[in-house]
Amino acid sequence: MRGSLRAQVLFAPALVVIGTAVLVAIELHGREGLTTRLTAIGGLRQALERSVGRLEDRHQRTVRRVREALLDPRAANQVAILAWTAEHYAAEMDRNLGEALATLHGAPRGTLSLRVVTDLAHLERQYERVAEVVSQLTPTLERLLIAAEAGDPDELTAAQQEVDRQDRTMVSVLQIARRMVSRLCERQEADALTGRRAVPTGVWFLALCAAAAAFAYAASRLDRLGRLARGESVAPASGEEAQLAAQLTQGATRTAELERQLAERTREAEKTQVGLRSAEQELALLRIYNDNLMSSLRSAIVVTDARGAISAVNRTARRLLGLDAAWIGRPLAEHPLVGAIERRHGDAQSELTRTLSDGAVVRFDAVPFSRDGQEILVDLLLAPSLDESGQARGVIWVADDVTEATRTKKQLLAAERLAAVGSLSAQVAHEIRNPLSAIGLNAELLEEDFSASLTGERRAEATGLLRAIGAEIERLTEITEGYLQLTRLPQPELRQTDVNQVITDLFAMLEEELRTHQITVHLELAAPAPVALCDPGQLRQALLNIVRNSREAMDGGGRLHVRTLASPAGVTLSVQDDGPGIPDHLINRIFEPFFTTKPKGTGLGLSLTQQIIAEHGGTVRVESAQGLGTKMEIDLPHRVNALTPEP
Repeated sequence: MRGSLRAQVLFAPALVVIGTAVLVAIELHGREGLTTRLTAIGGLRQALERSVGRLEDRHQRTVRRVREALLDPRAANQVAILAWTAEHYAAEMDRNLGEALATLHGAPRGTLSLRVVTDLAHLERQYERVAEVVSQLTPTLERLLIAAEAGDPDELTAAQQEVDRQDRTMVSVLQIARRMVSRLCERQEADALTGRRAVPTGVWFLALCAAAAAFAYAASRLDRLGRLARGESVAPASGEEAQLAAQLTQGATRTAELERQLAERTREAEKTQVGLRSAEQELALLRIYNDNLMSSLRSAIVVTDARGAISAVNRTARRLLGLDAAWIGRPLAEHPLVGAIERRHGDAQSELTRTLSDGAVVRFDAVPFSRDGQEILVDLLLAPSLDESGQARGVIWVADDVTEATRTKKQLLAAERLAAVGSLSAQVAHEIRNPLSAIGLNAELLEEDFSASLTGERRAEATGLLRAIGAEIERLTEITEGYLQLTRLPQPELRQTDVNQVITDLFAMLEEELRTHQITVHLELAAPAPVALCDPGQLRQALLNIVRNSREAMDGGGRLHVRTLASPAGVTLSVQDDGPGIPDHLINRIFEPFFTTKPKGTGLGLSLTQQIIAEHGGTVRVESAQGLGTKMEIDLPHRVNALTPEP
């Protein structure tokens, strides 16, 4: 009975299937390679649509994250999320865009029509438009981050509006790209179908009529089977139908049980998925927190792997050490800092190996290295980066800029030494002044006595000796006065002072002295006259020390150029001579007390000048080159308005 039922239901359709198979064979013979081409076109379409979808998903997730961050009332989370987004958006979009272009360039072009090749070119230009929008949105995200860090609501609103505008532009560009993909693939399919060798229409019509008749017959037989499958009450026409009805009933019961089990598994899967999403969100927040923590540290952090290649840097490392994104993946040994360690401490590689093998923490203090033409000092700490098993998988480099701290320490030590030397000098000078006064007075009395009692050559010789003694006493008195002045410099009496007037008065007083030494003076004074808040007497004393140093340097005469300059920061006075200059190894010592290169110098002039300017809150700078002269510049702090000429 079972064989009879199958034969009744399947005989006529089987004939139709056999006939159709013959026609299909003929059709396939006339369309050689069509299936392969259509399959390739379908694969290309899926790949292109998937690449556009990735671009849309990456962009939409970024914009959604930015909007969620702006709605978050916690400023720390807002800045952290915006920082992570600004740093990773462009790289992710560029990577997805590169994959899309690679897929597009992999499309076969040998047998394509002109319009399909044109569509490929249009789609490639649309991808270039996506790249343009990414390049416009990236600085906007940086602007949004800066506004969030500064807490500027107006700038934050303006940046958010710009993000919304560029988001609409990106959505429009990607929608156009998706439509271009559909049109491109449809035209490829149309080109593939063009020129196929079709079976004659009459043959297909006869096959269709035969198929309709055969399936109408089979449908009448299958209707009973369908009613049985739906559970309707149908009187079995044969034992095979009765057996089929019983099997269908059992199948329905089994299906209901499987559906119940599937529902339970679905609920369990949904719970698991919710847990996974929660864990993923917590992991993302933890990653953002760690990135924000590293970026907020004042120390420069660099992480290298076991091979010494850089795997991560924080914001301070990018600023202090100049490690931009291009350094990721490169060996840190190529950076000047490692070379500076080698020069300062010998074999740095052995210390690095010890950190990796033994987990030792290594420290290098005040390592000097050059960056942008300037030398900076860093304290460096090397610590192992451990994995979950406690094994070292890399090295963490922690660098702190100690340039200013080291300079301040040196200045404090110099100040302490100067105070000690000054105190000692004052005490010594005080003890010397009284004997010098007595010696000078006795020398004068002896000169009077010798003038009265001696005659001729004896009197001239004695008078000359006593006058030489008096000259040396005056020189010693001048030195002791300088020592005392260094330690008893009075507090400056600050008032609005015309700096040009101080300079002109000083050179009027020194005119005869400078002319005697064959020195010409060129004054270049700013107009209107710059005004500084200073003590004019002390400023004149500081300038006098500098000018006399220049005069003594130009022993055979020369030219002195004096210039004033006003700026929003204050007033600058410069004195430049064309003397022999200062040797490089001495230029850092000229402000030390008692240091001098002159046979009869005290070494107090420039030290006193620096002390006076420091009391005014200013600085003294020196530039010198051997054979080209010396330039001294005095910077006085923020000035008041220039003097108004009197009517």
